[in-house]
Amino acid sequence: MIFTFKLNDDRSGIEHLKDGSAHLAVVPVEDVVNELDSKRLEPTRHILVGPSSWAGRPVREIVTTERIIDFNEEDDATFRYLKRYRLFSTARKERHLANNTDALASMIAAGCGYSVLSENFAQPLIKQGRLVELNPGRRIQLEFALAWYPRPEMPEYFSRLIRNIQ
Repeated sequence: MIFTFKLNDDRSGIEHLKDGSAHLAVVPVEDVVNELDSKRLEPTRHILVGPSSWAGRPVREIVTTERIIDFNEEDDATFRYLKRYRLFSTARKERHLANNTDALASMIAAGCGYSVLSENFAQPLIKQGRLVELNPGRRIQLEFALAWYPRPEMPEYFSRLIRNIQ
């Protein structure tokens, strides 16, 4: 058995399943279509972060004056967060885009803007003093699913893999 992982944060997982270049995809729950089998994964918690130099600044002032940094045009996590906490209407909507999570975090740490990152990814950077949580205690959960095309006879290794992904 040989694995090839395509790691990206765009929403192309369904397309990779359709064209046969992937057998499994992690996609937002709302992207799962009826023709696919799927399994809900544990939700990911996301927090609003900025450079550590912004510690103590009011979050409303930050979203009014600073730019958002997101992964790509389709990435709506920061917008969803801002809407959830009633900050969207005053936020600057033009965004910097960086389609690499490490580059995105580096841009935030350098003071180029703010973003919503998964808590698991952001916490080590916060502990290192590179990032700061801008709206402490406020999180959003994003729901994802593991998706695949049904198989008349699923190989044991494939069903075991599906069972073990959480």
